[in-house]
Amino acid sequence: MPEKQHSEALVEQIAALVQQCSQNQRAGKESLTRLFSPDPRAFCTAAIRVLARTSAGQTIFPLVHLISKEGLFASGLLDPECRLQDATSAAKLVAASGSPLQATLLRELRSLLQNGASQEGTGRILRVLDVLGALSAQRSLHHFEQELMRYPDTRVRSKAVLLIGVGSKSAAWVERHLSDQDPRVQASVIETLDSLEDADPKPWLRAALKSDSNRVVGNAALALYRLADSVAISALLNLFRHPDLAFQLSGLWAIGETQDTRFAPLLKQELKHSEGRKRLAIMRALSRIRKHESTAVESDSLRVEITEVFREGDARRVEFTLWSPSAADLTALKPTEVALWEGGTLIEDYELRCQERQPPLAIGFIAPRFVTIADRYAAAAEVAMQACARFKRPEDTWRVDRYRLGSPEDFWLAIDRQLASARSRKAERHIFVLGDEFSEAEQKPAEFVHWPELIHNSKISLHGVVPDGAQGYQPFEALCLASPNGTLQRTTFGLLPQAIGHIYSGWLNRFEVGYRLPAGARPGLGRLTISSRVGKGEAEYSGCR
Repeated sequence: MPEKQHSEALVEQIAALVQQCSQNQRAGKESLTRLFSPDPRAFCTAAIRVLARTSAGQTIFPLVHLISKEGLFASGLLDPECRLQDATSAAKLVAASGSPLQATLLRELRSLLQNGASQEGTGRILRVLDVLGALSAQRSLHHFEQELMRYPDTRVRSKAVLLIGVGSKSAAWVERHLSDQDPRVQASVIETLDSLEDADPKPWLRAALKSDSNRVVGNAALALYRLADSVAISALLNLFRHPDLAFQLSGLWAIGETQDTRFAPLLKQELKHSEGRKRLAIMRALSRIRKHESTAVESDSLRVEITEVFREGDARRVEFTLWSPSAADLTALKPTEVALWEGGTLIEDYELRCQERQPPLAIGFIAPRFVTIADRYAAAAEVAMQACARFKRPEDTWRVDRYRLGSPEDFWLAIDRQLASARSRKAERHIFVLGDEFSEAEQKPAEFVHWPELIHNSKISLHGVVPDGAQGYQPFEALCLASPNGTLQRTTFGLLPQAIGHIYSGWLNRFEVGYRLPAGARPGLGRLTISSRVGKGEAEYSGCR
């Protein structure tokens, strides 16, 4: 039988016996021992492949006991003929079963380092480090740091720095190893910076963008992106446009790792006149972005509303609010989750700021009273107020007044009560008024003529909502729009919770983004997109006066 077929047959036999151990451990162990005896090394190689595919919970002790004899298992993991993925998967399963595999591998590492450098020894050291990394044993490598950093092979030093740095979390350690003359080592240090606990890594990462090493710059730009620093956008595009192909390739790799759709149009355009390695790198980056889009869990739609656009020459400041159907607090929005274009030009340099925490709110609701369970408007109003409850903070106060549908007198009296209550509250005051259909000829209270002035002087905002198709609400509309920042919306019953929630959310989730129009770009229509874990949304605005 050819060697490859024999190996596959041995894998299938061992897998079948592992299943047998789950039902009859003694019989399975005896069968495994008989299969093990003729060629222990071939058995161990096949067993590692079986373990790599074995799920947790299966009875593996008899098999692990056999291949752990005389260090066969550890030796098999380090065999270059053993696939790294199989080695790490098998090692994690065995370590989780309680086997002292980590200690065995550390002893092997000590022995390899004491034996001096050799081609074979270097390969085995790299494999030990890979397996220990898979076992999350980085902290145990601190005892070998000096020997590893003196090792002549740069691949060993680079991998050691990457693993030790993840477990170190020390600014002093970073300072020491960033000064290493080997760019591989510097690049590995950069990869560990997001795990720092006692310092902000961004100054080091920004400094690393000036490195002469494409690998260092690429790692730094990607790390800044993952830390949500908007500087990363221009850094990634600078790599993409670099005259040196090596830097371009590093930039394309990092762009692919971000999986950020803002880069897709640029990549598609560049693909048209690229060739060779660069073309392949662009295709890989686009594939990563598309795969992320196709596999991403469908998220809620964010409602983005541009509230103000300030322009002074090429400078822009865009203020906007966010609303989500599932989340109340959206203030954790990251700069890298925002993308902007003006006149078709991607904005690379911008700053996002969440406006300061808003003061306490005094919120009033005037809503219809239930008459029957079939009353759709009253039911929709109840759902809307319940939906707004997620926005209420401990420092906010609410007041709810009801009125009878079809009774204008009751409606105006409810407004009068709310205004009297709002005037006594020391907070930012808003009243949601869910109006009804009534005739303009209906009598209004005598106080109505004084309400616009009272509302204006007391800085009370009225936010009116009326059902689609309602008639005769003009006096009510005029009253709402006369109030500071007052609004009036016509909506359906089904969209009522969103109509009110959007306004409420806008008081709490306010942002502004500032940028300067790039040189050579023409002012024009602006577009702001949000792509976050909470949801996605976009809005347009005018970049021209």
